[in-house]
Amino acid sequence: MKEKPNFSAVRFSRRSLLAAPLFRRPRGGLFRGTFFQPWARHLDWTPGQWEDLLDALAALGCEEIVLQWCRYDGFDYAPLAARLLDLARARRMRLLIGLPYSSRWWKGIEADAAQALEELADRARSFSDSAEASLWRRHPAFAAWYLPEEIDDDHWSAPARRRMLAGVLDRLAGSLRPLAASGFTNRRRSAFEVAEFWHELAARRRLARVLFQDGVGSGKMTLAAWPAYLEALRSRLGRRLDVVVEIFELRPAEAGFDAAPAPVDRIRRQVDLARRALRRAPQCFSLPDYATPQAGPAAAELYQTLAALAGQG
Repeated sequence: MKEKPNFSAVRFSRRSLLAAPLFRRPRGGLFRGTFFQPWARHLDWTPGQWEDLLDALAALGCEEIVLQWCRYDGFDYAPLAARLLDLARARRMRLLIGLPYSSRWWKGIEADAAQALEELADRARSFSDSAEASLWRRHPAFAAWYLPEEIDDDHWSAPARRRMLAGVLDRLAGSLRPLAASGFTNRRRSAFEVAEFWHELAARRRLARVLFQDGVGSGKMTLAAWPAYLEALRSRLGRRLDVVVEIFELRPAEAGFDAAPAPVDRIRRQVDLARRALRRAPQCFSLPDYATPQAGPAAAELYQTLAALAGQG
């Protein structure tokens, strides 16, 4: 199912983004950007399906897409990254490209955190030397590299573990700039402790951006508790902080993860909290899964509501 990326000999410049076709973006969109998780089925999508998806995201006001990973275990999504860069440029959007990811990450850090970090660093180092990385970082729609291994304060709060993680982030940031990472909290620590943890991790320009999940959809956070954490994170991270609004709600499941689009009233409350703190629209997880016509009837209904709100701006 794999295909080799179609590399072009063209040398890109930032000015060429301005040469992209003029695309009118609605001003009232709730979200500045969205995550996109690629799976094996996406490798079989037609060009028309990709055009429809990007048009839907643009109609909601998206300026950025975070491609969660460019490789997942044995699945190579490099062709999708190359396609998304070009589609994003045509709509004056930017793409954050996720580094290769291993599904062993969470079990690995439980068994041997140092080994799991070394494997992460090895994957990133190998990728940074690749032809794909060299080409993509010069594309006018490229925004940043994204670390798909999510970081939480539970696993990394101990001083020794925190130092190990910071050391690996130093190594990654040396060859993969700018670098963004995502994180969350299970609220086992105070807002001050979580903010200090992230302030230390992002120090010395290790991280250009921290995409912090609000945790409301996954049940890790409540709307009542979130403002204190949000303000503490904003005060320590400043402009490097981006809020990721979870636009889903969990459904009962015997095993695994099962979710559906969240009620729009709850989503708007989440967005309002993020906007008041950051003075700009947040990111979200995720429009392709929970708020596009391609994702089923409930997602199509949420899409229509968000599109109407975007058109009111």
